[in-house]
Parts: sequence; structure tokens; C-alpha cells
Amino acid sequence: YSNSFFGAIKSLFFIYIVNAFNKKCKINIHVHRGDLQFFLNKSNINIFIFKLIEKKSNKILLLSLNDLKFLSNKFKSSKSYVLKNCINRESCFIEKRNNKIKFLYLSNYIFEKGILELLQEFSLINENIELECFGNFSDTDLKNKILTYQRDNIKIFGPISGNSKFEKINECDCLILPSKNEGMPLVLIEAMSTGTPFISTNVGFINENIINDYPL
Repeated sequence: YSNSFFGAIKSLFFIYIVNAFNKKCKINIHVHRGDLQFFLNKSNINIFIFKLIEKKSNKILLLSLNDLKFLSNKFKSSKSYVLKNCINRESCFIEKRNNKIKFLYLSNYIFEKGILELLQEFSLINENIELECFGNFSDTDLKNKILTYQRDNIKIFGPISGNSKFEKINECDCLILPSKNEGMPLVLIEAMSTGTPFISTNVGFINENIINDYPL
């Protein structure tokens, strides 16, 4: 489920298509971003569309207790469930021995992740501070802009996964995620599992999954 008008329309359209071909099919909706309440409060049309989706759905899967309370109060819905993000990995801690201070960006390269602002700030740094970025490119124009920031202390790479990803998390001094919108990013859970501190914007449900008054 997407928290945008056209995304919600698209979800509704596919639900009706699926139901038209298979009446017995169960529809489970996953709300994976952190701005559901803002989206629904913005417009009565958004509420109307969501009510149609809710009516046709068997379950609505959420990442936050706040959203659960909100939907229960606003729609009197009994179809909502909280499904927390998690990872299947044992915690591992290593001693970090870097000559430079290493920051790591590990997410998709899209505007909403704050990647351009991050690169602009790191391009002003001339000290022993390094930024490594890994992720998928989805837009050619944005890719070209991002690659202009590549230099000695800023390294831009494609996607990374599996053990290689955890090795990079272990190597860095700090993971950084300046997103403008999130649900509960798995990459922060992965960082916590390795004892790696992270700097993040306080968006979505990030603050529900860390200690109170987390300083970064």
C-alpha cells in the first residue's frame, strides 16, 4: 500500500481486479511507510479510498502501535495488526581499527532518502573523514548528479547484500540515514545487531525501535 493518492488508487484497482478473478483470494495490505496518519488526515478523498481498501482487505499489516491505535479509533477496524521488521542474524561485534573515520550510507539512491543533502555536506569536508555509499539507482538524472560527488573521501557504489553488506557495516564507524520518510528501516536493525552506532533523521517509527533519547 502506498501513501500517495495515485499509489492508493493503484492498490485499490489491483484489489478489485484480483477479487473479480478470484472471490476466495485473501487480500493482505502492508503499510510500510511512516506517514499513514498524515496521508489520511490530509484529505477526505484519501480517507474514502482507504475505507474502500480496508473493506476489501482481510488484514492490514502495520509497523507501529501508533498506527494501530489510529486505525482502530478512526475506522473502528479490527483488521489491523502490527508486524515488526526483524532480521535473522546473530549479533556480532568487532573492534573497529580505522585510520579514518568511516561513515556508511546503505540504502536506495532516491531523493526521499536525503542522499543529495548528505553528499553536499560531505563534499565540504577535507579532514580524515570518509563516506561510502551503496544502493540501487532508479533514476538516470539523479545517478548522474550523485556521481559528480565522487572523490577521494566520497565513494559511490552499486547495491550490496549478504555477508558483504554486514562486513561493510562492521567496518564503518557510523551508519548514516538522512531519510525524509521511513517506516522502520531494516538497515538500522542490522546496524544495531553489529553494535554499530547510526545517525538518522527522526522519521517514521525509528524512535519506537531504539532506546529513549537516543542522541544521534
